[in-house]
Amino acid sequence: MRTVLRVLIGFLVACFAGALTTLLFVHTPEEVTSWLTTLPADERGERFGGFGLLWLAAATQSALFSVLFAFIAVIIAEWRKVRDWTYYAIAGIVIALLGFAAQWLAEPTGQSWSVVNSHYPLVAFLTTGFVAGFAYWMVAGRHAGGAARAPVTPESPKAAAKDAPKETAKEPPKETPKVAADGPAATSTEPETAPKV
Repeated sequence: MRTVLRVLIGFLVACFAGALTTLLFVHTPEEVTSWLTTLPADERGERFGGFGLLWLAAATQSALFSVLFAFIAVIIAEWRKVRDWTYYAIAGIVIALLGFAAQWLAEPTGQSWSVVNSHYPLVAFLTTGFVAGFAYWMVAGRHAGGAARAPVTPESPKAAAKDAPKETAKEPPKETPKVAADGPAATSTEPETAPKV
């Protein structure tokens, strides 16, 4: 259940991040920040309100278009435990290129301007895909496949011996002659001890 929630939140964040990037290609950051300083308060509220509605509409459109493609990319990533940000950035760019192609193919034939007449729309789509993929990775992709597990690799005997704790060699107990009161000396393997006083 945590995985599903993580993926869903990551997808929503990616859609909103991608939509914001798209809007910042329409209304440049300089233009948006100028609204704060040059517009009266009531007009500023209208502009930001309209910008917020456009952001919501663009995020919804992004989600509707990309959900199937993103689902496939996420299933592969979760199954293979892909946690590299480049996978998600490339997946976002590929999905954005599909969106660009869909936009181009859906254009009416009689219009005077096309998305392929300029590099600007292509750059906007590629940047949007990159940002959306990276945003997904930041929220959900870097945790793909659940908890990280230590890799299971067989150790070579040399490596195992090198890492093993070293034992100090113990000297065998010295054989000391014991003199018996009534006979010849006997040998013993008991360690020498100091006489008790």
